[in-house]
Amino acid sequence: MNELYLNLIKTLSAVVFLLLIDFVVEFLLIRNMKDKKKNFKIRVCVRYILFFCFLSFMAKVWVEGFGYLLTFVGVISAALTITQKEYLMNFIGWLIIMWRSLFSEGDYIEIGKYSGYVKHIGPLYFSLEEASELLWGDKTGRTIKIPNSLVANNPIVNFTLDRAFIEGKCFFTFTFASALDKVQDLIEEIDRETDKLLSHLYQDWSKKQQQEFEHLKRQGHHKVHFLLRVQQDRPLGIQLKVRYLSLRKDQKSIEDKISSIVINSVNSQPDIALSLAT
Repeated sequence: MNELYLNLIKTLSAVVFLLLIDFVVEFLLIRNMKDKKKNFKIRVCVRYILFFCFLSFMAKVWVEGFGYLLTFVGVISAALTITQKEYLMNFIGWLIIMWRSLFSEGDYIEIGKYSGYVKHIGPLYFSLEEASELLWGDKTGRTIKIPNSLVANNPIVNFTLDRAFIEGKCFFTFTFASALDKVQDLIEEIDRETDKLLSHLYQDWSKKQQQEFEHLKRQGHHKVHFLLRVQQDRPLGIQLKVRYLSLRKDQKSIEDKISSIVINSVNSQPDIALSLAT
């Protein structure tokens, strides 16, 4: 009975000690961090570490012959590695996600053929709120459950990073009869109006995003770029390629703005016409 009481005291002491560590990390370190995503990652990692430390201590306190237990666990682990390889790879994938900070809940990512907003990250699976292929940033309403093991052998693109200015493109094909000087006027209008839109969106960006945009301006990469070429595939005509850099969340607004300018010009200018596939 004395040994039982002693083990109970050790167990209670371990619980109090680990809770105290969690309290110290939570209130003295994590609460002072402004980055909520980093806050969440550290909190989850610390609690999983404390949990595994508690399990190891309990095994040592309550199980006699801890060395034999380790041998037994090793045999069981080898068997599980063979029979439950998928679950093991998913758990390793979770460790990679958490420790390498690949993405956090709320991030917009692309992994393999899947894209969407990260809804939940678990030890075996993470779930995505599927993104629409037609409208930038919109959701389809479907939730995809993806095994964590995919992060080990698939490229991951995280569009939610503060400095993630990515390339956007629009393509318009005009008939060969369209007046090139009118197309040039259209290019100038797109350049002018897109610059105004970016200046407006700039006000809602974070400080890091504004700094990155200023860096792009100094290099001359912030401007919209245009390319005219003969389109030999259908639809035949003169193709205008519009290339710009923006945040993922702003791409839909910029694309809508450019498309509306082109449509209004085509409707108001008889010398410009879009070429249709026939």
